[in-house]
This record gives sequence, structure tokens and C-alpha cells, in this order.
Amino acid sequence: MTTVRLAYTGAPVRGLEPVERPGRAPSLLVSYAYWNTFVRVRGELGFRSWVLDSGAMTVWNSGGVIHLADYIDFCIALLRGPTPPEEIFGLDVIGDHESSRQNLDAMHAVGLKAIPTFHIGEPWNVLEDLAASFRKIAIGGAVGISKKRKMAWVEEVFARAYPCKIHGFGMYLLLRFPFHSVDASNCMVSPVAYAVWPLSFRARLPKIPRESMNVRVEVEAHLELERKAKARWRREFEEQGWQ
Repeated sequence: MTTVRLAYTGAPVRGLEPVERPGRAPSLLVSYAYWNTFVRVRGELGFRSWVLDSGAMTVWNSGGVIHLADYIDFCIALLRGPTPPEEIFGLDVIGDHESSRQNLDAMHAVGLKAIPTFHIGEPWNVLEDLAASFRKIAIGGAVGISKKRKMAWVEEVFARAYPCKIHGFGMYLLLRFPFHSVDASNCMVSPVAYAVWPLSFRARLPKIPRESMNVRVEVEAHLELERKAKARWRREFEEQGWQ
């Protein structure tokens, strides 16, 4: 069923402490780029599951690079550890879908079932090939574009790729489309950086000092969105035989 994963951004905010009821613990998406920060605090966080993203866009924006061999070794070590990620996303080469596919093939060659990502602006035949070749794909690169254009693009993606399982990077459209999973960084980033609470208050509030920020109300709002999406697509996913 639909899973909303909260993207761990390395920001030192409160609101992700362990909770007594498992249903109130979110799932996390952790970036390889933020791993050193995450591993120091993971014992203080409450979450029910987690997945690993390469963080290629984050590193690329900062002028850095992730070496494929290092990422592969890291993923293998995690999968052999006591708390492995549920899913691993492939290492993209920003702006080069052919090199991204080569990286993906190299990961699969050593047994890493990495999830590929199709980015807005890439040829549609790339999407169709990925959907035919893999059980699950991700779509992304649509941050900052207009809502109208994003909606039209996602609609075309589902028309061409569904019923392949689809993860949406930064997508809040999971009540409009049957995403298998999505991730959201806004619940961590927006309250801290902009005093904007995207789901809980849907408004800009007075700025709160970072050390006093508690985003638990935003976490709860995302969990409620997840519950609504599960109910919305339950029959659809049962027909596909998906969990």
C-alpha cells in the first residue's frame, strides 16, 4: 500500500523522537549525502522503516560527485547489516539518462536491486523501457515547475508506465494518482527554513528558532495523508497483488 517517506535532510529538528504506537512512526528516506549525520542520530529517531537514496542531486548541486564503486560498496555493507533499508535507489548521473542506466545495470550486476529514476525532460521511450524492465521505478526532477505542467507530466507518466510500481520524488499527488510510494522533505525543510507548514497549517507562521522547532504536528499530517492514500488505493493495489 501507499507509503509516504519523510526525507531526512540532516536538519537538527525535534518531532521524530520514538513513539509508543508503531502506527505513529513514519517511514524515512535517507540520502547517502546525509548518511554521516543520520548515523549519529538514528538511535534518537522513531521510524518504522527506511530506504536509501543516492543523493545524487544534492551532491551535484554542491559541485561534488558520488563514485559508483563507493556507492555500491556502501549499499552492500548496509544490506549485510542488522537494519538494512527496504529499498535502494540507483545512482543517477544528472542530465545523462544513458549513464544513469549504465550505473543501474552495474548495480544490478552485483545483486543490488536498485530502483531507477525517470526525470522530467527525458525521452518517453526511456520511461517505457524502465517500466518494462523493472518492478518499480521512480520519477523526479519536477521540483519548481508549475502545478499544471507537473500534473500533465505525471498523468502522462502513469498512462505510459502503470501498472509498474511508481515512487514519486517530492510528489504530493498521491490522492490523484496511485503512487506506490512518495517522499517529502517539506515537513522538515519548510518549517525550519521558511516558517511554512505545508500540510498541518497550510500557511506561513511566525519564525521559530531552529533549536525550538518541533515538527511533530507536520509528521502527523503526513501520516494522515498516508492513511487516506492507503484507503483511496486499497482496492487498486489488491487487484495488482501489491503490498
